[in-house]
Amino acid sequence: MFINIVVATMLLLFWIPILFLFTEVIAALLPSNTKKKNTVQRLATAILIPAHNEEYGIAETLGIIKKQLSPHDRLIVVADNCHDETAAISLAMGAEVINRHNLEFLGKGYALDYGLQCLQKSPPDVVIIFDADVVIEPGCIDRLSSTAHLLNRPVQAAYLLKTCSDDNATSRISAFAFLFKNLIRPLGLSRLGGGCLLTGTGMAFPWNLIKNAPLASSNIVEDMQLGIDLAINGNTPVFCPDAVLYSKTAPNDSAAQAQRIRWEHGHLLTIFKQIGRTIRSAVKQRRLKLFLLTLEIGVPPLSAFILCWGGAMILVTSCTLGNLLSFNFLTFFLLSGFVLSASILLGWWRFGRTLLPFRDIMNIPFYILWKVPIYISFLIKPQKGWVRTERKSDSTTVQQDNIKKEHHSTNP
Repeated sequence: MFINIVVATMLLLFWIPILFLFTEVIAALLPSNTKKKNTVQRLATAILIPAHNEEYGIAETLGIIKKQLSPHDRLIVVADNCHDETAAISLAMGAEVINRHNLEFLGKGYALDYGLQCLQKSPPDVVIIFDADVVIEPGCIDRLSSTAHLLNRPVQAAYLLKTCSDDNATSRISAFAFLFKNLIRPLGLSRLGGGCLLTGTGMAFPWNLIKNAPLASSNIVEDMQLGIDLAINGNTPVFCPDAVLYSKTAPNDSAAQAQRIRWEHGHLLTIFKQIGRTIRSAVKQRRLKLFLLTLEIGVPPLSAFILCWGGAMILVTSCTLGNLLSFNFLTFFLLSGFVLSASILLGWWRFGRTLLPFRDIMNIPFYILWKVPIYISFLIKPQKGWVRTERKSDSTTVQQDNIKKEHHSTNP
């Protein structure tokens, strides 16, 4: 019957990413057999930071980064269409500042491209890209730069969200989802031999790979697109879990939802636009690494995946009760849900228990429902343009105000 073919196809479309996700998590749980690489002298590294109106966070970021710089490194801030004190604060903190003013071409990709063009005059050996609101752990720059140089490959750090004591359950669940996507899955994928995707910040590139990269676009997930382009060209990014950096959770639900709209709309658009391209390239080049990366791209955002599975489960259950389907179809759908749940719980048990207390797990269904408008808006009108996420103003504001006052007093 026609309905049997439709449901069997749905089963296949669910089982492929679920089994791959489960395999990734199991690989991430296994102990690492890799020996630590011998440290080498770091070559000249340029730290490139695109910044749009970041006066209330950039001083902290620059202060931490400066502690990890060597004498031959450069710290460069691209003040992109700023109308606040971002450039002044960056100069006061000792960074080189490149001012970009172009209201026609907006987005992080254009700012990065502008910064790379300016570096052409005196190119470094390695370029590391950080967002203006991140906090990097000790040794992060050294590990990224050295790995990029040794392997001559793009390198991605573990980019996580840091929760605060006053964060609610939604923020903690969001931080765990971030950890699942940006640590557990790339760790497992790298152990399977598949490299990783890029996540937008904490990215290191040998100059010869990044100097001509097509960054000048308003793509809302320019990092994912760049990683795919590099992988197809034979330069699959490498995951470096020992290099860790954090951003703070969004200050409120509206900012969190805006942030998620950008990430998840971009991810879903990339699946539809790029999955066919990567499959063709993997087959043509006969590269297992690219095939594994294709499977990684094909796993939707978990909340969207769970919602789709739930909808399919309701359909299959209704058809089974109406004697339109064999009970075996329902059994296989239930089993797929069990494997998906097991993947998430295993990742939480090993990596996320301190971040997400057990009591918050009960709130996950509400978190998924909170994201329903995000997916409805994707179906109606997906977001395609880059929009800056609202930042959380904290105790660093006082420090930055003092820096601004000092700068104005010495530069009347």
